[in-house]
Parts: sequence; C-alpha cells; structure tokens
Amino acid sequence: MLETLSGQSAGTITLVAGAAALVGNDSGAAHLAAAVGAPTVVLFGPASPTHFAPLGRSVTCLSGDTMDDIAASRVIDAVGKLCGA
Repeated sequence: MLETLSGQSAGTITLVAGAAALVGNDSGAAHLAAAVGAPTVVLFGPASPTHFAPLGRSVTCLSGDTMDDIAASRVIDAVGKLCGA
C-alpha cells in the first residue's frame, strides 16, 4: 500500500512541478504544488484558509461561505496575478 501511495505522490509532484499554475480545492495536490513552487490558487468553502492554507511562495487562497460564492472572475484574476499577466 505504501509503495502505491508513494508512486501516486511522485507522479503528482512531477505533474504539478511542471504546471504553469494549479487551481484546486484544499487538497493534497494543492499542497504539493505549493511545496514545489508552482503558482497555486486554492479554493476554500467553509474551511478557514488561515488554518489550512498550503505553504509556498506563490500561493493565493480564495474563500467564500460555499464554493459557489467564489466567482470565476476572481479565480482568473488570481491566476493572472500569480503568472505575471
């Protein structure tokens, strides 16, 4: 089981390390992307980014009372700022 999980994590790290940006919910992939320095926009519903945000140089967290409260335009703007657009 551990080998399977390690292989999955290694594949995820390889994928996100080469990404122009990652947009996702508060998940393992978002934390891995932030850890390898990929520009990362993390979406939070009722959970607090203060307590659960990934750590990294290029991380932006967007939150709302629900995920539906996070407008697509906010996400697009956040990606643009992280990627220098």
